[in-house]
Amino acid sequence: MWDDLSKLSPEERGKALPYITQWAERGAKLSGVDVIRGFNMTMAIRAAAAKLFCDLDYVISPVSPVVNLAPSWPHRSNDPDKPFEHIGYTVPWNMAENPAVSINGGYDGNGFPIGVQIIGRRFDDIGVLAMAKAFEGLRGAQRPWPSPPKT
Repeated sequence: MWDDLSKLSPEERGKALPYITQWAERGAKLSGVDVIRGFNMTMAIRAAAAKLFCDLDYVISPVSPVVNLAPSWPHRSNDPDKPFEHIGYTVPWNMAENPAVSINGGYDGNGFPIGVQIIGRRFDDIGVLAMAKAFEGLRGAQRPWPSPPKT
């Protein structure tokens, strides 16, 4: 990310969310070895996901460890030194290229939607969509989507 931001003029870079800039600046300090070690973790995640789906057809899991957060925060900790705590349930499937769908699984006590994801084996997009359709049929009625305030 820092490579992209560093090519921008200071004025253009100033349009980025400060949190993102702070997080990305750390990339300028990484060594080549650090970067490759990080990238190699992607391959380890892919291997672990492939092994998991030797025994399973689908996984149903939360989307996020929290239901809601402060609307002005980019994620739940709002700490650029801890940028990935909120993606632990979703990033493995992105890196492993497993198809996944995120849908509303219900509501918490305050009425906030609870995200649920259904993940399938690589290339089983049709099966994941069929599971999502079945889940939505069993889930029950949805609450009306909020309307924007009238001005």
